[in-house]
Amino acid sequence: YKSCVYELFMAPIAPSTPPPSPAPVSLPDGHCAATSGYSGSAYFDYDNQANWKNVNGQTNDKIRFSKFPAHVFDFKLHNQCAMGKQSPINVCDGSSGQRNTYAPCYESHEIFQYGGVWKLSQTDKIQAKIFGSKLRLEYATRTWGPYSTCCGNSPNGYTGWCPLIYGNPERTCGHDLPPLADFPHHWNGYTQINHIDFKFPSEHTICGKRYDAEITYWFVWANRKAAINMAIMVEYGNHNHELEKVILKFEETNRNARKKCTGRVRDLKEQTNFTEASESEFEYTSSNEYSSLNEEASMNTSSWQSNEPLNSQRQLSNDHFNPFSKEIIKTVHFYGYWGTTTEPPCLGAAGNPFRFIAWRIMDKPTQMSFNQLTRLKQALLSNVDGNCKCTSVAKKNSNNQWSVARDLQSSASRNIHKCTSN
Repeated sequence: YKSCVYELFMAPIAPSTPPPSPAPVSLPDGHCAATSGYSGSAYFDYDNQANWKNVNGQTNDKIRFSKFPAHVFDFKLHNQCAMGKQSPINVCDGSSGQRNTYAPCYESHEIFQYGGVWKLSQTDKIQAKIFGSKLRLEYATRTWGPYSTCCGNSPNGYTGWCPLIYGNPERTCGHDLPPLADFPHHWNGYTQINHIDFKFPSEHTICGKRYDAEITYWFVWANRKAAINMAIMVEYGNHNHELEKVILKFEETNRNARKKCTGRVRDLKEQTNFTEASESEFEYTSSNEYSSLNEEASMNTSSWQSNEPLNSQRQLSNDHFNPFSKEIIKTVHFYGYWGTTTEPPCLGAAGNPFRFIAWRIMDKPTQMSFNQLTRLKQALLSNVDGNCKCTSVAKKNSNNQWSVARDLQSSASRNIHKCTSN
């Protein structure tokens, strides 16, 4: 990874009531950044988002959702980045220019959730992948077939297709279900989670506030040719025990990728400028600007990953991960609107009948510790591909912080409804 240098990706954004300032966290000196912006298998970057309209979405497997039949998405994979009403946006009660600013909540119930039984150690079911623009937990799609094949003989003579996940999912093939959710208003019952993406900083903002990170749960309805993205904001705060399991899994993925390059140490030293660097910490203010905290985090090679004993790490990463844990989902209230994917080819901008992404933005953030946020970011920033090339396409934003967030898009004339507390 030629001329690869990374500084601290982005400092935590202080919550409204800041906890005590954390001690500096050691980070790797082996940060890597592609000088061209197009490194490894990347097919777009954040340096010139105006060029996204030229990305060919038809040829990229990460957009194609290859686990689904080709006909499900091919009709809408033309590039839409310069079209229509894009994502992400700012959501807020009473935002100027939004249509139906105080639109009532038309949803019929809260988002019903089931954590499933799959474990992170079941690599045939859950894989931790690191792309240039995100960290992703990818879930296998359950096999569909005759009920007797999937779930055994039905006591009531049901002969349809499984998984039958309406009603109580624990009563339906509950011995082997992934996480499920039942979204209100014409989505008709439970469907499984397809993948979970982590980005830094948040792409959406709530009432002008940008958060440290954004976690997006994808639920794709193949028969409807549409998806719901459930977004959870992340702010710096308390240690999150549930998300620690995921962090360890991404660290393992990063570590395995870098191990393959250990035989090319001499080449790496020639191609990489490993430096001792430091950068002032910053926090977001209410006006979405930064103010200095005057704290510096030194970079070194030793201790940026978890300090937990190895056996403890293995135990955590092999554990059941519940994305709907109360430690992550802090609210039942949300903002909703129709939008697009936040990466090329920006699916969903064409509108009816081609609407693709129904966004649900949870109105209260979850928390992660300073150490956890740092480790998660570094798993993305220091990753390499099979050719030992940097995969990250992060860029320095206007606040001089590394970012894989798309610029905010216009919220003018958007139908944004709220199912949220006042």
